[in-house]
Amino acid sequence: MGDILDGATKDGIIRFKGLDPDKPVKIQIEAYSDNWEIDMEDYVFEIE
Repeated sequence: MGDILDGATKDGIIRFKGLDPDKPVKIQIEAYSDNWEIDMEDYVFEIE
């Protein structure tokens, strides 16, 4: 797995099998930092 450093960007495609295009989808990605003093919140994408 690679890291995305501050200010960097990465492009890609995430494929999901069997999603219904007529129903909303919620994708939640866990956020992580080695610095325990930072309060990280997960990335949440709601797609309608």
